[in-house]
Amino acid sequence: MRSLFDYLQVGGYISHNPALSKLVPPPAIPEDLRGRALTAKEVRYLLSGPNRERSEGARDYALLLLMLRTSIRVSEACNLRLSQVK
Repeated sequence: MRSLFDYLQVGGYISHNPALSKLVPPPAIPEDLRGRALTAKEVRYLLSGPNRERSEGARDYALLLLMLRTSIRVSEACNLRLSQVK
């Protein structure tokens, strides 16, 4: 939201950013990061979503599997080149 309001402010659509961190503090990041990983059940649920009979589903399944196994971000998966894969 902050970025959106920054964009609107730079574009001259609004005069000030109502989501500045001075006005709206960012959410607290928990010190205990356990539980942030997906469970095996959640992984199976995600991988069962794409219809692998269709080309789009096969692509989506491959991308999900790649991201789940390597822990890369969506942006990293989108920018991945064939020459980078061994």
